[in-house]
Amino acid sequence: MWSGIDARVPQNWNFSDRFFFGNAANNVPASRSNTNTTTIPNAASGANWVIRDSQVLSISEAGAIALSGMTRASDGDSIASKPAPIGVVGVAINDSIADHGAWGFYGEVQNQPTLGVNQPVFGMELDCKNKTIINALTDPYSYKQGCYGLALGAGGDNSYGGSSINPSNTAIFVNNNSNTWNAGLVFSSTSLSDYHAINMALQHRITWYSATTVEAAQMMAGSGSPAGVVSCSGRCLYMRTDGGVGSTLYINETGGGTSGWAAK
Repeated sequence: MWSGIDARVPQNWNFSDRFFFGNAANNVPASRSNTNTTTIPNAASGANWVIRDSQVLSISEAGAIALSGMTRASDGDSIASKPAPIGVVGVAINDSIADHGAWGFYGEVQNQPTLGVNQPVFGMELDCKNKTIINALTDPYSYKQGCYGLALGAGGDNSYGGSSINPSNTAIFVNNNSNTWNAGLVFSSTSLSDYHAINMALQHRITWYSATTVEAAQMMAGSGSPAGVVSCSGRCLYMRTDGGVGSTLYINETGGGTSGWAAK
């Protein structure tokens, strides 16, 4: 299948063309500027740019799964290099000098007004089924085996594309893309097996901004007194993990750098 991975002779088929499957083939666009009139006739009906820009396009004829990717780890056990079982991969390389963005993956769901009011829709659902004996709690100081619904890694494998130069910007960005969210983050009342909703390391902070680059208030925790050590921007609350009566909660009401801390 692949040279250097298994013993089979590779057969490579090269096509410089566009491919349409299912309903996508019912009315093939004559050019990149045209769309498939049987499915999404215009921008008012939905994301017709998907049809316009796709190199490979599949539209389900039965309203089911249009495109799938599946793999099984045991199928690679006999291969010396032990390839990683990955169901779907999306890679975008932003190497243009023009003003471009890039998306390794993009997903969009359109909730039509004809839909039943009790039927939710999801831009993406990631499920993790743990059928092992491992029942571990991951904390900020240990990366344990187990089942992770979502892992956001800054950087990537330096073997491919080289190493990053600067830290990545933001792991999760909740954005207004022509409308708003009613809530930013919600935990279902039955979603957690115990009380660990958010696990953070000491000195990690929650920060509120009053304007761009202006830190208005912060909450944090750490060991030892923050006086003369921990910097505060705006107004800050500090919980001392080794404090006692009268020396566990500190408040900074001046925002004067490392000064201005008072135990409460």
